[in-house]
Parts: sequence; structure tokens; C-alpha cells
Amino acid sequence: MKDFDIFNPRAAADVFGKFMTDFKEEFPVDIRYSGDLLIIRAELPGIKKEDLSVEVDDGVLTIKAEKKDEKLDTSARVVRKEISHGIMQRAFTLGTLDPSDITASYIDGVLEITLKKNNEKFKKVTIQ
Repeated sequence: MKDFDIFNPRAAADVFGKFMTDFKEEFPVDIRYSGDLLIIRAELPGIKKEDLSVEVDDGVLTIKAEKKDEKLDTSARVVRKEISHGIMQRAFTLGTLDPSDITASYIDGVLEITLKKNNEKFKKVTIQ
């Protein structure tokens, strides 16, 4: 077997090129119901709390995260750069969920958002 030189860009591109992808604009989420709560868990490792935002506008919940590029010494020679940076965003339609009763916490790279179901799914309208 041929020796692999990790610092040789051509060798690295040959071996890893087909597995490498550009920065993803989305992040993984798990969504589940627990009783009358909807819980959204978003995995955002490496994101600082101050670089996160959760907004509700016109029935749409938007999670936005920014991963900033590390400031490197300009005299340093970069051999390989695979750690991505940029803005990621996900949006979800709330439907029958109550946007006025929402909480969010961010611990160890996991954002957890909790919303209550709106129990007023059906309302009979009186015709006058």
C-alpha cells in the first residue's frame, strides 16, 4: 500500500474529495410531541449563544445561527481548512401551535425550543 501524505493537497483531494461537502446551510433537528407540548431540538455544536436567534413572525418559527470564522495569524500557512463557517437557518410553520407561549434554552450545543399546542383547533362561528 502506498504511503498517504496528509499534507499533500493532491493526495488529500484524491482520498477525501468525494466525501467533502461545502458548508451546509441547514442543521439537524428533532421534533416531537410530549403531551400538549411540541419540542424542537436543534444540534448546533460550536455556535455561541449570542450568535443564535429564534423568531416568530406571521406563524413561522425561524432559527438562525452564525458560525464565525476563526481569526488566524496572517503569517500562518494554512495546510488544510475543513471547518466551515457562515449563516445557517431553518424555518417551521407553526400551524395550531401557540406562538405567544414559547421558551428556548441552549446547553452544550443543543438548542431546545418548547411550544404549547393551541387547544382552540375548532371554533364554531355563530351566524347572525
